[in-house]
Amino acid sequence: MENQFPLTQEKIAFCLDALKQMQAGSMDFYALLGLERSATQAQITNAHDHWSRILSSSNLEQIGNNDVRTRMGLFRDTMNRGYAVLSDYEKRAAYEKRGFKEESQLEPQEEDPQEEARQFLRKARTLYAQKKYGTAMVALERAVKLGGERAEYLLLLGLCQSRSPALIRDAEANLQKAAQQESWNAEPLVALGNLFYSERLFKRAESFYRRALSLEPGHEMARRRLKEIAPDKDASLKSSLKSALKKGLPSLFNRKK
Repeated sequence: MENQFPLTQEKIAFCLDALKQMQAGSMDFYALLGLERSATQAQITNAHDHWSRILSSSNLEQIGNNDVRTRMGLFRDTMNRGYAVLSDYEKRAAYEKRGFKEESQLEPQEEDPQEEARQFLRKARTLYAQKKYGTAMVALERAVKLGGERAEYLLLLGLCQSRSPALIRDAEANLQKAAQQESWNAEPLVALGNLFYSERLFKRAESFYRRALSLEPGHEMARRRLKEIAPDKDASLKSSLKSALKKGLPSLFNRKK
């Protein structure tokens, strides 16, 4: 299928030049996102979503030059940081009061990176509950950088990414990693099932729901979705179970009344 949001050479050149200007302090977050300083919240979100699709992990992975790929990753981090500032009313107001200059974020060297990563995770969980998925992703990417690709970070990151059609592949990759790390946990499997369910790929969704139920038979979401997409198989399974019980315990089923 044709990529609707290709990362062209022209876009790469723009990103590298913008990153250079941002690092030199000669460009602000509005210009970075191609916005006027009077942009509405909807325009800010639309601009961020547009760039997120262009700068998806699958697009960046196709860049052959390692140095360019690294700098493009830095541009994406800067763009996400800008969105986190401009999408928050208080942070946006403070940014404008500073003359559209980014606030210095000097972190104490003695601070534990793992603890800081957990702080970002807690923030991301709050944002996710508020349905602020883009801002939550920014916090989670920071958590991963500080604390590594831990299952709890990847699971929530995948859930956030699954809300954007352009990031479905990234969501699948992160949920798969979370499932591999915590093979005992049904939640990443249910999340993968929901991902494919939303894409109407019911066969793939079914396999993940069944794996989840093998770990947690009482999982309500997995049971409900499985009953919806594979009702005949569910009935067949119950029939087979009843038949096996009758063979094993004939006296209970054939007792004279």
